[in-house]
Amino acid sequence: MYIRLAIWIDYKYAYLPAPDRPKLDASIIGSAEEQKNLLSLIADTFDPISILIFWYIHWNKEKATGTNVTKIINRYAGHEDVLFNRLYKKYIDPEWKTIPLWFSD
Repeated sequence: MYIRLAIWIDYKYAYLPAPDRPKLDASIIGSAEEQKNLLSLIADTFDPISILIFWYIHWNKEKATGTNVTKIINRYAGHEDVLFNRLYKKYIDPEWKTIPLWFSD
């Protein structure tokens, strides 16, 4: 759920014009289940390139180059869940056990 929230925040501030942001905020008012469903709908439009760029901007700025990101995305095409599990293990939790992510087949 945390990555979905991160994607929602990215969508709100990186893609929506400022005048449309309050409409998005208003659309998420409701029960916890309704909020979860809306976040899922927005975040299930997963864009691995953007997430990888933002990941590296946050964790390892030297790797946040177009050439590097393109190389990695091409290497993991169709297996983005493996990529993000490995990144999580490398940068956040060395004890992380690989889990299927919601966007995997």
